[in-house]
Amino acid sequence: MSRARTAALAATLSAAAWLGACAGDAPVRGDGFDDSAGRAKVEILGDGFCRLDGERMPFDAMVLRLRIRVRALAPADLLRFVVAVAPAKDVDATAREVVQRDLDRIVQQLNVMDVAQVEYL
Repeated sequence: MSRARTAALAATLSAAAWLGACAGDAPVRGDGFDDSAGRAKVEILGDGFCRLDGERMPFDAMVLRLRIRVRALAPADLLRFVVAVAPAKDVDATAREVVQRDLDRIVQQLNVMDVAQVEYL
């Protein structure tokens, strides 16, 4: 078989495999995240507090609530759970260092919890 034919066959098989992988019953999302097992939104406020799904609470309380929520998930569901993390929009210059520290802490905690999908807003 010639080199050109081998390359064409490899390209065809690759395209067929790619198309086969795309076929499925699950809807395709443009953002690349699969939140079919749930989603949580964490907003870091910069004063030692944050909002978890809109509810204001101390940072450590948010981590505890997320940990409880994540532990209740089956391992397969944990792969489809998304945590969106964002700093508050109205953070002043003096609180930016605290916000960065808390962002680093939440990322570390999500890593410990084995959360695979973290969306940074």
